[in-house]
Amino acid sequence: MRNRQESTKFNILKLLLVICITLPSFGDEIKSFLDVAKKHVGEYEVIKSNSRFCDSGTLAFLNSSKPKDGLRIGQTIFFGPFSKEKQIEKTSDGCKSTSRYKFENNKVTQFSEIIECPKNFKKLEAKSTQVLSFSDEQVSYHSVESKIKCIFKRKKGGN
Repeated sequence: MRNRQESTKFNILKLLLVICITLPSFGDEIKSFLDVAKKHVGEYEVIKSNSRFCDSGTLAFLNSSKPKDGLRIGQTIFFGPFSKEKQIEKTSDGCKSTSRYKFENNKVTQFSEIIECPKNFKKLEAKSTQVLSFSDEQVSYHSVESKIKCIFKRKKGGN
């Protein structure tokens, strides 16, 4: 019996150690992504797209002193505000809007849903998955459900 209790205590200690080690890294994912995004801020032109939704323009933070507020490229593509928790808001038509983010070093994926709408607004319910990624002098955008894809290249001399 004593060996079983010691084994259980040891397993609990291992679990607590794993939790303590991994918790600080969740915030680091956002910081790492934002650090990469800061290096890509500047003027971009569309070099490949399958939609008029893609437009050339500036990749910029909405508020340069608060990068977690979000960023945009051109006039139509927006990501943010960034958080590691799922965000839930009530819309004016009575639906719930949810969003959450998955951060990687050079990529962010935004998962959004409109859910739990009243009967007369059920047609508004939808899911959206958007991906923004950085590589060298390019930025890529992909809207999974609508199949929109944009590839932007940094303009010469464009910060």
